[in-house]
Amino acid sequence: MMRRVLRFLIVAALAVGVGCRPAGEPDAAPANPAAPAFSFAPDAPPYDGPPIRFEVTTEGPATQFRWSVTAPTGGWEVTFEGGRTYPPIAHGAVKVLIVRPGADEMVTQTQEQHDGQYRHGNLTAKTAELLVRVVTRGMTGDDDDYRVAASWSAPE
Repeated sequence: MMRRVLRFLIVAALAVGVGCRPAGEPDAAPANPAAPAFSFAPDAPPYDGPPIRFEVTTEGPATQFRWSVTAPTGGWEVTFEGGRTYPPIAHGAVKVLIVRPGADEMVTQTQEQHDGQYRHGNLTAKTAELLVRVVTRGMTGDDDDYRVAASWSAPE
C-alpha cells in the first residue's frame, strides 16, 4: 500500500512539473558583467537568495532603481531599507531586506513576484549595486549582512 502511495505522489509531482518551468521561459536577467569597481559591500560573500532582476535608468539629474525578486514559494517578504550614494564617482546602491518563511511555516508552493523601486533625485548614476540581506522569519540576523545581488554600469 505504501509503495502505491509513494508511486502516486512521484507521478503526480512529475505531472504537475514541480521544480520545472516551461521551455523557453527566460531565467532572471543576469547581473551586468561590467560590475562597478566601487562597492558598499566589498568583502561580502556571494549572494545566495532568490533570483533578482535589477534595472537602473537615469533621467537628467535623477536615477530610478527598480528590482524584482522571484520568491520560490509564498510567504516571502521584500522590503526597501534605504538608498546610498557615493557622489564623487556617481555610484548608487539600494538596500533591500528579504524575509523568507520559517522552516515550520506552511506556505503556498508557487512562485511569487515582489517588485520595488527607489528614485534618487540628485544623482545621475554611472554605476549601481543592489545590496540584499536575507533572513529567516523569527530568527535574528546581522543587521549589516548585505550581499551584492546585482550590479549595473551605464553604457559607455
